[in-house]
Amino acid sequence: MRAIDVHAHPSTRPWYESMRPYLEALESYYRTPFRVRTDEEMAGEFLQAGVGAMILAWDAETATRLPATTNDYVASVRDRFPGSVVGAWASVDPWKGEADCEHAREYFRQLRVRLEHQAQTLANLTGWDIGEIRDKIRKSGGELPEVA
Repeated sequence: MRAIDVHAHPSTRPWYESMRPYLEALESYYRTPFRVRTDEEMAGEFLQAGVGAMILAWDAETATRLPATTNDYVASVRDRFPGSVVGAWASVDPWKGEADCEHAREYFRQLRVRLEHQAQTLANLTGWDIGEIRDKIRKSGGELPEVA
């Protein structure tokens, strides 16, 4: 892996549906047409390019009336393609109220497991010492379970 893209939008159907009204402007800005890919195609392109992707969920459903690219979706892509999708960013629509607040609470309940997963992924991708990675996460304010 040559690089990690820490802000990658999935080039798949859920993201396309979330961004439909903005695609013309995005294509103009990036000077390239948008092509919908399957999850497998997207992951394969990242792998072939030697790039690990951290893909983003997108939830602006209450403001746009468009479907979200859900947290569960990007997490499932990350879990199915660990060699090319090395992380996933969650999105919370604050206008959804208590429903999305519960998603945020669940995220924080699982934070230790997520941080450990990220530490192991980074160690596997880079060959760096897992103990040093865990120490750096702790020093930056992250919490990890004690690992023997």
